[in-house]
Amino acid sequence: MRDEAAGRAPADAGLRPRLFVLGTGRAIVPHGHHDMVSMHWVLHGEMHGRHYDRLDQSATFVRMRPTIDRVLRPGDATSISDQRDNVHWMVALRGPAISLGLVVSRLQGEGPQGRVYVDPRAAVAEGDDVLRAPILSPSEARRRYGRG
Repeated sequence: MRDEAAGRAPADAGLRPRLFVLGTGRAIVPHGHHDMVSMHWVLHGEMHGRHYDRLDQSATFVRMRPTIDRVLRPGDATSISDQRDNVHWMVALRGPAISLGLVVSRLQGEGPQGRVYVDPRAAVAEGDDVLRAPILSPSEARRRYGRG
């Protein structure tokens, strides 16, 4: 539970740096997070970055709205949180594409945790730019999207 009086995250929340190195055509497969804030800062190469606001989620699909769809170059950064741009998908256009990821998780310390993998290519348009994307297993997401 968040310590509102002190304005601090729980003791088990922490900053984790990660370095992502993707060959041309490789992908960070489409997925969203629960109870996490993260960012990708492109250091080298080019990536096609797509982000979506997660509007809601059921056991079988995620309703989401596209927010970012652009080429990311060195110096560009994107971020995600439960509040905005929660679902993201990045494909290396010119590799090696290298990004520094900074992750802070377990901010609330309760409720859903982890990732949810989605299939934006199979999403059904619901109107007002809302997409209903099926949820995938991690292995199926890698199979369908690991190569972009």
